[in-house]
Amino acid sequence: MKKIKIISIENGIAEEAIDFVAEEQTINIFVNGTLKNSLQCSPTDQEKLVYGYLFSERLIGSASDVKRLYFETRMSVKNFYVETERKSENGIMSGRDIKVNANSLLWLMHLLFKN
Repeated sequence: MKKIKIISIENGIAEEAIDFVAEEQTINIFVNGTLKNSLQCSPTDQEKLVYGYLFSERLIGSASDVKRLYFETRMSVKNFYVETERKSENGIMSGRDIKVNANSLLWLMHLLFKN
C-alpha cells in the first residue's frame, strides 16, 4: 500500500487528507528465453508468484526444476528470467506425461462435453 495526499470532498467542502492505494507492477515471465506471460500484481512476493505460475502452467514439476531465476527492472516493468532443467512443449513438461486408460478418458470426455 502506498500513502498519497488526496483532496476529499464531503458536503461540498474540500480538504486535504492522506489515503492509501494499492500498488501494482507489471511483471514479464520469460522461460528458457520465451515470454510466457505478462501479469499485473502487487510488488511483494513476486518470486513466489513466478514459481506458482510456472507450477500451475506445468512448466515445472517442482522448485528443483528451476536451474536459474533472476530479474531486471526496466522503467516500472520487472522482467523475470527463468531457466529450467527440462524443455517444455506447449506448456506440458517433456517426460511427465499423464497416463490415463481409454475408459477413464472416455468418462472424462463425457463429463466435460455432456449437454
